[in-house]
Amino acid sequence: MSAGSPRLEELIGEAQRVLAICNACRYCEGYCATFPALERRLEFTESDVHYLANLCHNCGACLYACQYAPPHEFAVSLPQALAMVTATPARTVGLNDRGCIAEGLRADLVRVERHEGVPIVRAVWREGRRVA
Repeated sequence: MSAGSPRLEELIGEAQRVLAICNACRYCEGYCATFPALERRLEFTESDVHYLANLCHNCGACLYACQYAPPHEFAVSLPQALAMVTATPARTVGLNDRGCIAEGLRADLVRVERHEGVPIVRAVWREGRRVA
């Protein structure tokens, strides 16, 4: 990691700050799976932050609707805060080909849909290639 890059602890702290603001506001509660999971917590441990970061698919809908997004002094950007948490550990250990979903990067993904409350695997990608 280059000098001047934020450490994971700092990114976790920023994510915890943003999550606390979002949890107090609750304006975006219907936007994605992140918000129902967020609302079940009063505090956000590092494990909670990682869990919530994996639920966020970085669509940006909450950011565009957020009354606390920049230029507001709170500067809330939930997608950015959570994306940094997932990308930084990979870069820290030299795994520059992963940590986020983007063209040209390695990705292991599972697409799941619910049918009558039962999760059903619809597709699987390994190392960026669909395998099922």
